[in-house]
Amino acid sequence: MEAPREAERARVLIVDDHEDNIELLRARLEAWGFDAVSASDGEEALQRIDECAPDLILLDVMMPKIDGIEVAKRVKGNRSLPFIPIIMQTALDATENKVEGLEAGADDYITKPIDFAELKARVNSMLRIKRLQDALEERERQLLEANERLRHMSQTDALTGLDNRRHLEERLEEMFEHARRLNEPFACVMCDLDRFKSVNDTYGHQAGDADGKLRSLRLAAPAHWQHGRVGACRRRRAVRREGDGPKPGRSLRQRRIQRAPRGGRWTRPTHKRRYHQRPRRG
Repeated sequence: MEAPREAERARVLIVDDHEDNIELLRARLEAWGFDAVSASDGEEALQRIDECAPDLILLDVMMPKIDGIEVAKRVKGNRSLPFIPIIMQTALDATENKVEGLEAGADDYITKPIDFAELKARVNSMLRIKRLQDALEERERQLLEANERLRHMSQTDALTGLDNRRHLEERLEEMFEHARRLNEPFACVMCDLDRFKSVNDTYGHQAGDADGKLRSLRLAAPAHWQHGRVGACRRRRAVRREGDGPKPGRSLRQRRIQRAPRGGRWTRPTHKRRYHQRPRRG
């Protein structure tokens, strides 16, 4: 259920078993610019709240069928409802009665006969708190959605829409621990698509990305399988040949200058690491 905007008229539910009290409160609330609806007992009030949640509830305590204390407990205990401030109204002004109503879930308390100036101030105060609470819940919802999008991006391969290598390795670790704990085998299959670079070189990266997505859909594994894209991994292997490059354990000058073959002179190596023998002058 969406919370009303500030520009709209706030909807106030009046719950009282006396019709005269309802008409008097309705006239006052409408004169103050609120939209007033009513219920004659607790059961009818709960039905109206389920149909369309009001912005505020003026709730009488002593009513037939279901009293105000039970109505407040059910409203506050319903997780599907938004935050609805409740103002208890009753002729009982004892401290224990006020405490009972507040502990049941009421947000404020006003005694009969009602002072309408005080009632207007309390209604405006509760509606101001509701707007702040609704804004906070909307901000939390947006943050949760943003965090979920970031989590999905961090675990998904942008090309295929499958799990990326990092998430796949985490899932493999979990599956391995699960299999070892239950002493059950599990299988891992790796498929490779050769010469796919030629598609990008011929038709462009956009066509290659689209074709890769189509291929991933065609080769999609069953839903109960954990599948993902490892990605290309190119490695260069460095091999040190004998006599190639400076040897360890020498000084900086010795590493820069190599001895020429016998009969030659001291010279610096070229970029091809070859040594040219210079003839001696007579």
